[in-house]
Amino acid sequence: MAMLLGRLRQGPDAIGTRDALELATLGRAACLGRSGEIGVLQDSAAGDLVCWPLGGIAFAGALRDPVESLLRCGPLAAWHTVVAGRTVVEDGRLVVSNLEETLVRHRAAAARIQGVEA
Repeated sequence: MAMLLGRLRQGPDAIGTRDALELATLGRAACLGRSGEIGVLQDSAAGDLVCWPLGGIAFAGALRDPVESLLRCGPLAAWHTVVAGRTVVEDGRLVVSNLEETLVRHRAAAARIQGVEA
């Protein structure tokens, strides 16, 4: 959103995709006072990792920069996801052992946030 708004206000060269990625990772961590703890992949950081495929019709014209491709084309679904050292998506499939319980908890949290009954 920062990239799109920056370009809307100041033109197409206002903010690059890698600048937007830095804002979303390092910048967000700094705003929260957690630099070096989150937003980076390094020893002792609480890093999660998500990998998205860059193939198929959604990315057919994305030839130059994979970061720009992700920001402009938008990933549809993660290919691999690791959260707190635990794989939760592998080869595009959710591999959580307690999926039904997780979905029940998710629905309850979503209902609470939205102020509706589950």
